[in-house]
Amino acid sequence: VPVGSEIKMFKLRSMSGYMVVRSGGPIAWASVHQERTSRSSCEAEVRATDECAKEVLSVHLRGKDIGLNDDASATKVHNDNQGCVDWYKTTTTAGMKHMDLHGNALWESIHMGEISIHHIPGVINCADIFTKELKDASHFCLLRDLFMMDRSNFDRLAHS
Repeated sequence: VPVGSEIKMFKLRSMSGYMVVRSGGPIAWASVHQERTSRSSCEAEVRATDECAKEVLSVHLRGKDIGLNDDASATKVHNDNQGCVDWYKTTTTAGMKHMDLHGNALWESIHMGEISIHHIPGVINCADIFTKELKDASHFCLLRDLFMMDRSNFDRLAHS
């Protein structure tokens, strides 16, 4: 970029990326620039988690429409940012005083038992394939293979 060139505002914004997996494979995914510039990685992850939760709830409604009632337990949403996970578990704005909570219905979904937020190691966060430049081919292959991984194997990796 030549010196003095205008930078498009959206290029400074974080990317939200998520993947919804059901029956061992991806059924929905997205990668979009966030609507506003985040002031921290935790804030960016909170926004991305909220976007993921909206899609999860949409999948639930579509499943219910065709007779797939599986709301016996909360759907797990995984995130590799511990601050984001903690923020949703405490339901406080501590450390996030600048966060605009308008429209954030995820806390309500958590309290209603529809969604639960869990931490996973960053190396197995398959959404990173949509939001980060992956310079290591073996890491790309690991993330790609997670798309079709058996749930028990994923759970084992997530808790190791």
